[in-house]
Amino acid sequence: LYLLLRQRIKHQYIEMTSDEPKVTKQFILEHLEDNEIDLSLCNLTKVPVKELALVQRGTRLDLSQNHLVSLPDSFCTLKHLVEVDLSKNHLPQLPANFGQLQSLQKLDLYSNDLMTLPLSFGSLKRLKWLDLKNNSQMEAELADIAGLCLNEQECKECAKKVFVCLFFTSPNSPN
Repeated sequence: LYLLLRQRIKHQYIEMTSDEPKVTKQFILEHLEDNEIDLSLCNLTKVPVKELALVQRGTRLDLSQNHLVSLPDSFCTLKHLVEVDLSKNHLPQLPANFGQLQSLQKLDLYSNDLMTLPLSFGSLKRLKWLDLKNNSQMEAELADIAGLCLNEQECKECAKKVFVCLFFTSPNSPN
């Protein structure tokens, strides 16, 4: 009930202020509960990487339902992240160095504008869950490999299949 009420208040505040909030370390700490930083529905157009890097205990990051059209290369310096939700944004691609997020286990990319994934994605050895559905611009071959991802098990399979595919295509593969 507390979480529901907190979410409702947050959404009402953001609806009243259509401007992008000024994201400071304090802002991030106010959106931190346990180890999750919830910046969903904050009207963000840029990822506050510098500020996020100051809050190392935030290993789960929710940036869903914002207005993100790109991720800076510096996003991949947030190596403490274990879960990232980037769903319902407008991302056409991920940074080429995305594979540097070695701790990443869960990644939600549902409903973006992704066409493909960077080859460095094959370095994400810990990735256990991946959602790529509803990326209408996705290359057909990658979409087929990813599968439908309609439930928990299919998202786990998606992570395995995509990792294997990109691991053996990446320049660092053992081939």
